[in-house]
Amino acid sequence: VAPFSDCSEVVSLLGCNTEYGGILLSELCPVTCDTCPNETELLGPWEIPAYITDCNSIVGFTPESNIIVNDEPISEGDWIGVFFTDLNGELTCGGSGIWTGEPLSIAIWGDDVGTNDIKEGFSNDEILTWMIWDNETDQIMSNVEVDYISGGPNFSCNDLLQVSLINNQIFTQDIF
Repeated sequence: VAPFSDCSEVVSLLGCNTEYGGILLSELCPVTCDTCPNETELLGPWEIPAYITDCNSIVGFTPESNIIVNDEPISEGDWIGVFFTDLNGELTCGGSGIWTGEPLSIAIWGDDVGTNDIKEGFSNDEILTWMIWDNETDQIMSNVEVDYISGGPNFSCNDLLQVSLINNQIFTQDIF
């Protein structure tokens, strides 16, 4: 029996080849994974979190959230991701989701404090770095401004965040 209340939601977020407790989700959710049309459709523009830890936060978006991509409202098929800095100083996805026009919640994974040689997610109080992938232009926007209704810009285990605005700022400069 799977340790999840809804295998289809977990599989749609993480894919069938993600491990949970050392076991592939395809083994924990065989019926759901057998019906996956194409796992690459579930994967997104960046590598999804590979670890499920005992610490996470949830961020929620609604169709009323003001999400702006390239000066336009977000389009169905765009991805929203939140990133932490790993032990090598690289930005790594700590949670992401695809915009469908419906309410969206994203699990933001925290680090497993029991491991010292790997950083699986956000450290407590680490800044949330947001990115958006525009499926129409195939561009990742990293200059993203976020306003919160609840929660804030720093990670905290078991936090609940709600976002009122995401806006990627387009900067141009004339050079003479």
